[in-house]
Amino acid sequence: FMPQILPDPGFVEISISDNGVGISLEDQKRIFGRFEQAGKTYDLGVGLGLSIVKKIIENHYGDIWVESELDAGSRFAFILPMNEKCQKIARLVKAVDSAIEMAKTDRTFFSLILIQIEISACVSAEQHDSATSEILTKITDYIQQNTHMTETMSYSSEDGCLIFCLYEGDKNAAADTKERISSFIQRGEFLKTLSHANTSAGMWIAKYPDDGGTAVDIIDAIAQSAIPQMAMNHD
Repeated sequence: FMPQILPDPGFVEISISDNGVGISLEDQKRIFGRFEQAGKTYDLGVGLGLSIVKKIIENHYGDIWVESELDAGSRFAFILPMNEKCQKIARLVKAVDSAIEMAKTDRTFFSLILIQIEISACVSAEQHDSATSEILTKITDYIQQNTHMTETMSYSSEDGCLIFCLYEGDKNAAADTKERISSFIQRGEFLKTLSHANTSAGMWIAKYPDDGGTAVDIIDAIAQSAIPQMAMNHD
């Protein structure tokens, strides 16, 4: 469900098990659909319960699944994010998943762009939070007003801020857009928000289907490209 290369963003898992008759593999594939039921329980409901539960959990950026064997019982489990950062990462995964499905249908491409703004200085937590908030606001405003990004997700980290941008369409156009954003960042006076702080910007791009066929593949690919550079900046 989540990219392996990213640190555990903080999910809580809840499950319930029984030792009943179990659910066949065929039924497991469909029981979360509307008006679907397993076994001989058709007189006990209309088959909406699990589909409603699934929709509620997904609306909170979680996931639900079942593990079962016939005559050996079943285990239903779901996960939910524990904090805002986790919700944003989960939202990004779902946005990339949706883009993949659309690209498969339309036989098109899309790109994921990662922007990292790093602030390295001995500043107070209040100064750091104020600076990163201003930087995030100005960059995301520029992206939303001057590019064709379909999804923009940003959050602050201990060292600076991260922005993920989803660009649907021509691969070369995505690279050009990345360069325009980079130029805006490099000439931006807002990077000097803290006059005694050192600020730096890094940008990376991953493309579908070149860099993977799933949301996790795409996000892992961009993280794999970025992490060595991020680590070098900390050395």
